Amino acid sequence: MRGYDKYSDDWDDEGVLSNGPGGHTNSNATCLWQKIMWAEGVKFKINNVSQQFTRNMIDGNFGLNTNRATRNLQATWDLSPDGEVGGGTFGRAADNLYKESGSTDRGERLVLGYKGKVHTFTLIRNAEGKYVFKDRYDDWRQAGYDYHSCG
Repeated sequence: MRGYDKYSDDWDDEGVLSNGPGGHTNSNATCLWQKIMWAEGVKFKINNVSQQFTRNMIDGNFGLNTNRATRNLQATWDLSPDGEVGGGTFGRAADNLYKESGSTDRGERLVLGYKGKVHTFTLIRNAEGKYVFKDRYDDWRQAGYDYHSCG
């Protein structure tokens, strides 16, 4: 995941995350998405019992709980609850980004915050335009589709 210049539209053209074929099911991009759901305090149901998406669920695996939580958050945001996280869903999440420090100029480091309903967290868009964030163990990870190192 990367962006340049203004950050508000960095995520509008992102690839798709899902638990289906080609959905980057196990990736650091999924890990970032799960961190967003944790920040939003998303709830979902298992066997008609309400659950909350917790920090311990941030593992980069787009499984059944991530799918259920995604659908719920999409419905809350008045998006089509299809369980797939693409440009529309990521774009809506980007509405909750705010600048903490740094520069929006290309080639410069930008520190952003994500303000969810329950939690906030920091992201960095590095000088290459790549997004990094802390996983559930507070280790910095680069958000990407083709690798899975977060836990």
